[in-house]
Amino acid sequence: DAASSIISFIGVKLASRPADKEHPFGHGRFEYIAALAVSFLIIQVGLTLFKNSFDKVLNPEAVEFNPILIGILALSILVKLWLMLFNRKLGNRINSTVMKATAADSMGDVIITLSTIASTIIAGITGLKIDGYIGLVVSIFVIIAGIGIAKDTLEPLLGQAIDRKLYTKVTDMIESYEGIVGTHDLVIHSYGPTHRMATIHVEVPNNINFEEAHETIDQIER
Repeated sequence: DAASSIISFIGVKLASRPADKEHPFGHGRFEYIAALAVSFLIIQVGLTLFKNSFDKVLNPEAVEFNPILIGILALSILVKLWLMLFNRKLGNRINSTVMKATAADSMGDVIITLSTIASTIIAGITGLKIDGYIGLVVSIFVIIAGIGIAKDTLEPLLGQAIDRKLYTKVTDMIESYEGIVGTHDLVIHSYGPTHRMATIHVEVPNNINFEEAHETIDQIER
């Protein structure tokens, strides 16, 4: 948890640095890299849980029911739920990939702790040693969540296709200007969640005054 928070903090700080001579489009992609690192931490947690749970299935151990332990775990769930909701709300508000990844990390902790409480209570009531089986199921969910976050952060780094709604919105806006008869080859590059760079070819009538065309295109660009 500490590692993912540190990575998120450093990633956001680096991403907020202004553009410079070497990086004219800013440093926003640092946030994608930080989110990718957090996703690997989530996958690592899932793999570790899977390994430990598999060992528990092969070598089941008695689980001691302890009310104090249950209370501490329940308290940690409340804290983690608050962290998850806070990070998710903030991530959606500022469109931050790394904050959404941190929220998913907290959600994974909540699920793991809930499974611990459930297996402890069931073991205390029935004597069944099912914590290994519950752990296997939970670990798969955590691994899938980590892979999903990695996929979401890799796509903008690799260069994903333009969202169809955004493509239509941009082209319709440009073609609504007088003197523009068509558009093609719209390309949008993402340089972080808050910075996108777009280029597009516009078609004008062959008898238009070039100064008027240039003025119209400058207006559209602004």
